[in-house]
Amino acid sequence: MANDDLLRECGIDGSAGLDELSQRCIAARRALGQPGGRWAPQCLAVAIRMAVVNRGWPACDVVAALLAVAADKVSRSPVRVAEAGPWWDAVPSDVASADDAQSLAAAEARLADIGGRRVALQAQARAELGTEQMPVTRATVVRRAVQILDRDSEQVDP
Repeated sequence: MANDDLLRECGIDGSAGLDELSQRCIAARRALGQPGGRWAPQCLAVAIRMAVVNRGWPACDVVAALLAVAADKVSRSPVRVAEAGPWWDAVPSDVASADDAQSLAAAEARLADIGGRRVALQAQARAELGTEQMPVTRATVVRRAVQILDRDSEQVDP
């Protein structure tokens, strides 16, 4: 399987997407006070190939798994993602139903309707997810932002 095809299967938009993922992993490493040198794009490409092609882990979950490994203080290398670990224990993406996609679209529509508050809510969502060492993806940020919106409205409404 060619690298571009493998990256596309993983939801990574070519070398630019791999560079962005690398920066996110390096930021997670630095936040832990750990070095980020092993998290360069070429290292991630090897780790992805080992995890998906050699070990058979689901390509659709590899980005979240890599971010979880990067946020793990005891991990030293992205190649650890090829091994069994808690980063693969999440509900597999390929099991997600059409309802999940619809609920994400509904959540995005709710955020679109709140105008200028969306940016602040998403920033707060990213901060909360980072503090909890959860994957920071478009879907997790949108869902958390809606949860924050709901929490805020519950506090206002008796």
